Amino acid sequence: MNDFHFAVVVGIDIYPGIRNLNSARADAQAFAAWLRDVNGGALPKNNVQIILEEGPFDDPVKAQPTRDAVNLAFSRVHKRARAIFQEDPTKWPASRLYVYFSGHGLAPEPSEVAVLMANATDDEPYNIACGLYLEYYEKCQDFHEIVMFSDCCRAAKTDAPPGAPPFMPYIKNYGSVVSALGYATQYKGLAYEPPPGENARGYYTQALLDGLNGEAVDPESPGEINSTSLQNYLRARVPALSQGKRVPQVPAMKADPAARIVFREGAKRAMHRITMVFPPQFHGRVILLDGRFTKIDTHDVNGVPWEKPLSDGLYEVRQENPIPEVTFKAEGLFRVLGGDANVKF
Repeated sequence: MNDFHFAVVVGIDIYPGIRNLNSARADAQAFAAWLRDVNGGALPKNNVQIILEEGPFDDPVKAQPTRDAVNLAFSRVHKRARAIFQEDPTKWPASRLYVYFSGHGLAPEPSEVAVLMANATDDEPYNIACGLYLEYYEKCQDFHEIVMFSDCCRAAKTDAPPGAPPFMPYIKNYGSVVSALGYATQYKGLAYEPPPGENARGYYTQALLDGLNGEAVDPESPGEINSTSLQNYLRARVPALSQGKRVPQVPAMKADPAARIVFREGAKRAMHRITMVFPPQFHGRVILLDGRFTKIDTHDVNGVPWEKPLSDGLYEVRQENPIPEVTFKAEGLFRVLGGDANVKF
């Protein structure tokens, strides 16, 4: 277990002063489950502070959680961390803070996302501004690594006051802080979720958990899932999940590729069942190449689809002995991303 990793997880569905959501609470619970999983974040149960909306509410004044409740969770986490590392600073390099938010959100400025609390209204947008909290913990050096994810919209509200940490600074000098800040969407963008009644994740959280559970393995570091490989995976996967929307959802992430945060080691790349269907008039041998044009398999096409387990990536199928009158769609190029698929050439 990662004894010096801590987390604050918040999920809010019910907003009596705005409009309700469908999957934010369940998304937060799913992320908390990954944090506690020994094959995931491997955090001790007591190191994870979970704040979930407990509606229904008919009045914003009665709605919970408020900013005070979330700040109390942050306070519990950083006070415990401060006591541990003050007693033994040598443990600080092994420390990490995870923060996950799911709910409504707005953007007071292009680089920020402010997650709205359950008691927020259009006139009183009570919120937690992720960027300001990240700055606070970077300044205080409570944790060596800080990871923040927010699954919420980023509607531009430049007149909305961002909710800053209410805590007094507690400045130390343990060493350099490494951080990664992930937003579900670009500035002014929407974060989509499934319709009511469907047992599904918001698109960003679905991709986030799939990536952390094995899809986002770094091709340059086999078995490792890190902030760079996760960023690349989310950038491809979230737009693919939202492809049917009028405006696809494109996530954003701020992470230093020269200071990667490692989420998991020894992970096996997930394999998906890919069914390749060839033109009926084609019979012959084909060559399968990966994204580096390395030959990985051959197959004799005899009128039956070729089923092949493949991990995420770019692939190409070529005719070993090209037949001029037979061409493959997209010149035989195809992509595997996040699930089983049928590929028709």
